[in-house]
Amino acid sequence: MLSTTHEDYLKNIWHICSSTKSLAGVNELASRMNLSPSTVSEAVKKLSAQNLVEHSRYSGIRLTAAGRAIALKMVRRHRLLETYLFTALGYSWEEVHAEAESLEHAVSDRFIAGIDALLNHPTHDPHGDPIPDADGEIKMEESVPLSQAPAETALRVARVSDRESDVLAYLRELRILPGTELRITAKSEVLGLITCFLPDSPAPAQKIQITLPIAEAVWVRAERNADRK
Repeated sequence: MLSTTHEDYLKNIWHICSSTKSLAGVNELASRMNLSPSTVSEAVKKLSAQNLVEHSRYSGIRLTAAGRAIALKMVRRHRLLETYLFTALGYSWEEVHAEAESLEHAVSDRFIAGIDALLNHPTHDPHGDPIPDADGEIKMEESVPLSQAPAETALRVARVSDRESDVLAYLRELRILPGTELRITAKSEVLGLITCFLPDSPAPAQKIQITLPIAEAVWVRAERNADRK
């Protein structure tokens, strides 16, 4: 049996590797988990001894097949719990992450299967992240941070990072949610601002400005065959 802490390590390693398309570094993992690099190094050694990760001092940390299976099991639990809290219990999308973090280690596989069936097997959580299926398979969708997206191109919000609740609350007020259509009309590296046009929002809220750091939390994809509005 793994400790809940070690399950969190595996889940966070998966998050880093899947978002960066590269191996996880000790310092990066320590920053994400708010731990010291020395603490992380010791934990990684233990996980390596259990054949759950492979770690090279110079190339980084990767999950083994066994480690990835556990990580995706935790990701599935977390995202199904978020979806249940949001759709069935009326939690706001900025509240569900912290609650799911507390619950994901405590509930049983039977409970998770029951939620999955009750919600009719959802494919995405409230933030737009794909939910792994019961076999541990996950369909990753191509998207880029809004800060890196091209201007004057029809875009749609694919997902939003759930790590900062205040950022989520702010984006909800701006109507930047999964599925929202938008177009970048201006970008200023000097001012650190991106100006966006949201065609489906009420007239006063169609033009918005957000900072580049917040734009890093919004992932978008280009709309195919979309007419510019």
